[in-house]
Amino acid sequence: MICLFFVGDGPRDEATVPPLVRTILQIDFSTLFQPWARLHVAERRGRPGRRLRGYGRKLLYAIRAARVAQADGLVATVDRDKAPAGRLRRLREARAADRQQAPSLPTALAEAKPHAEAWLLDDPLAVREALGLPANAQIPSVRQSRYPKHTLHELWERSPRKRAHPDQREIDVLGDIARRLDEAHCRRARHTGFQGFARDVRRELGDLIRREAGVD
Repeated sequence: MICLFFVGDGPRDEATVPPLVRTILQIDFSTLFQPWARLHVAERRGRPGRRLRGYGRKLLYAIRAARVAQADGLVATVDRDKAPAGRLRRLREARAADRQQAPSLPTALAEAKPHAEAWLLDDPLAVREALGLPANAQIPSVRQSRYPKHTLHELWERSPRKRAHPDQREIDVLGDIARRLDEAHCRRARHTGFQGFARDVRRELGDLIRREAGVD
């Protein structure tokens, strides 16, 4: 089975990005995950490891870590949120720099605008099904929502699923939405960055899928 190494902002990305990639590629795989904040140079000669600064340097470190882990490919996502523009450009530059020095590791990159929850909210059918909402329930569009993360939280808090499972974690619900997501239902995929994400996943990881399927 293919193994993919994921890098993202934290547990919410860990819960949502791998199932989104499974949906895009229509194949299963094993996963490894590392938050951006935990990427650091390893301890040496008793000295504590030091954190890396800059997303370009972090991606180069993640690519090396993926190779050491013998992963078949890497998927790295960043959120726009309140961060200045340019992070995706720096990631692409780091990917290109790595490929000038080492055998290419398939590496898909994306920037979610403002965050990956916007990708989920953009499929109202997936949101309704995951939350147990009726078919006529109104789901705010990404364009209407000032902050998709809060919008999904509010929908979850008022949902039949929340009432039926009060102890369930919201992060599990996000994963369920991601597993149901259909690109064809996403009307603002270009605006949220999901269109570019899906394109890069197919471009970078497509050969792995063909190899796994035994197709030349």
